[in-house]
Amino acid sequence: MRIHPIFHVSLLQPTKNPESKEDIEANEEEFEVEEILDQRNRNGITEYQIRWKGYNPEDDSWEPTNHLNCPDKVKEFKERNKTK
Repeated sequence: MRIHPIFHVSLLQPTKNPESKEDIEANEEEFEVEEILDQRNRNGITEYQIRWKGYNPEDDSWEPTNHLNCPDKVKEFKERNKTK
C-alpha cells in the first residue's frame, strides 16, 4: 500500500515573509577586482580571467561578464589589448 503526503488546506499555516532581495544582497560578500588578465569565449559567453584584490594568483578565476560590476576595469583591459 502507498501513502501519499496529502494535507488538507486547513492544516497549512502561512510562513514568515522571506528575505527581500535587498536583504540577501546586503548579506553577500562583494570582492574587488584588482586586474583583468585575459578574455575567452565559452559556449558563446564572454568570460574574463580575474585577479582579485588581496588574493594570490592561484585564486584567479574565470567570470562571465554578468558577474562583474567593474566597467572601468573591462574598458582598461580592452584598451590595453587593442593592439593584439
